[in-house]
Amino acid sequence: KEGPAAVAAGRAVASGIASPISVKDNKARVPIASKFQIVFVTGEVAPYSKTGGLGEAMDGLPVALAALGHRVMVISPRYDQYKEAWDTSFWSSTTMGGKEEPVHFFHAYKQKVDYV
Repeated sequence: KEGPAAVAAGRAVASGIASPISVKDNKARVPIASKFQIVFVTGEVAPYSKTGGLGEAMDGLPVALAALGHRVMVISPRYDQYKEAWDTSFWSSTTMGGKEEPVHFFHAYKQKVDYV
């Protein structure tokens, strides 16, 4: 495959560094030295809400990072009902446009990613 990751791996191998990529169960594996807790705050995430590329990116990127061993959470508005999410019973409020708006949190966990 083409792309920055493939080019970087190819350059590393060409310079004599052993390949950092191993293949297991037909999936490429890359060891990482540090694991991070990553939070994405976005206006859309597929399949719940998607109008273009942002929704698709927020569906694929968090799953890929979780597959590398990072803990990943995606925070997005809940525009519609989705059955995978459970009600956390947590309510809060935030000021928007000069007035207090209620915020209700739901949670779903799929493919090692937390969706709130």
